[in-house]
Amino acid sequence: TSNDPISVQDLIGALNFPKDETDTEGFEKLRIALADSQNGDLLRASQDVQTLLSQDGIYMDDLKPCDSKPEVWRNYSKGERGAIISSLSIIGEDEAILGIVEKLKDDEIFRDATYHFLRHFDSSLQGFCKKASDEEINRFSNTRTARAFKVLGTATDRFL
Repeated sequence: TSNDPISVQDLIGALNFPKDETDTEGFEKLRIALADSQNGDLLRASQDVQTLLSQDGIYMDDLKPCDSKPEVWRNYSKGERGAIISSLSIIGEDEAILGIVEKLKDDEIFRDATYHFLRHFDSSLQGFCKKASDEEINRFSNTRTARAFKVLGTATDRFL
């Protein structure tokens, strides 16, 4: 039924968004996740920031984030900051990060959308890390939503 919690597998698929207009499985996972109150809010916030970033030519598929071990995500979800979670930072994308930092200063709509997304991501991540296996966290960490979190988290010094 629609009251059942979304499966970790479906959530990971939704967080990566459909690949293109023919990705019927991706759209089905997105539909399921959008109907789930907490995850729906996260997905809508993720769509918003990714749309705003794409207007500046920043696409999640183009980013090459450092791999972060499942334990790093778990530590972050428990409130750890600093060196223990430093692999969440995006390295080598200085031009994109600097552009985002400037946009955060100059664009109130983008700034509000970014912090709205980061809050939803943080609250969703806690529950996700409690129920997801290491393998599932590895797949999750390569979704477009997790990449958006890493790039925006880096630009806002969230991992220090």
